[in-house]
Amino acid sequence: MDIWLQVAQAGDRSEIATLIQRSTNAWYQRHGLGAIFPAEAESCGLFVDVYQQLDAGYHWVARDEQGVICGSCFFHPRETHLGLGIMNVHPDYFGKGIASRLLAKAEELAGDLPVRLLSSALNLDSYSLYHRAGFTPYAIYQDMAIPVPAQGFTFPRLTQGRVRRAQLADRPAILQLERELLGIERQCDIDYFLNDTSGLWRVAVWEQDGRIGGYLASVAHPASRMLGPGCCYREEIALELLSWMLDHHHRGTTPVVLVPAQRSALSQVLLRWGDGFVNYILHR
Repeated sequence: MDIWLQVAQAGDRSEIATLIQRSTNAWYQRHGLGAIFPAEAESCGLFVDVYQQLDAGYHWVARDEQGVICGSCFFHPRETHLGLGIMNVHPDYFGKGIASRLLAKAEELAGDLPVRLLSSALNLDSYSLYHRAGFTPYAIYQDMAIPVPAQGFTFPRLTQGRVRRAQLADRPAILQLERELLGIERQCDIDYFLNDTSGLWRVAVWEQDGRIGGYLASVAHPASRMLGPGCCYREEIALELLSWMLDHHHRGTTPVVLVPAQRSALSQVLLRWGDGFVNYILHR
């Protein structure tokens, strides 16, 4: 089969949204799990829209000889790394080497920078693919689904600080947190979150005596209800950020949050709030 790669075009949005929904749901359903995108395929256009705004020209698709889009991957060039984002292959094209072609494109785009990606430990197919390509896990996260009551979520204060909605003036402190705690820099992502006017995104910071010790972003959309990214100095700060965001951005829904597995006290609290499974971050 003749497969070729090209940068996605504006007119591909609907076809790519359908591909993301069908591919992801097919994998989960084939493994006895429910559809992860139960809403209409159009809802998955969120990913195309967001990453077009963030990284125009870095969304690549695979086409067959008839021009049908059979694969898609979002790439995210950043100051310290290349992020390998959502990758999908149409169910009719599984096992035909399309994912490997897209991974090779990631290496080409990265140059000398490391490549980072997040993947579910449930998906051993993808783990095998990434492992063969030279990726190694360096962080494990517990993936928690947390139901939030319609009347809101309350949690006792654990620190002397306060959580508030982030402002543009907080950007330098947030970037410093990521450099110090995560060793990465992604200014365009932080700018995107802080400048959002759609209401889909929200950012909160934890502050004490004028010093910011943590931040948390969140998205609320039918295709993605997730808390993160974010980072902070202590687990108590994380819990206060999480509880604030659940109460202010996700009432009556069940968002997902990824928690570092080594933070056992934090994981134990969140396990009492909801259910979890494991993800891992890899790099090459």
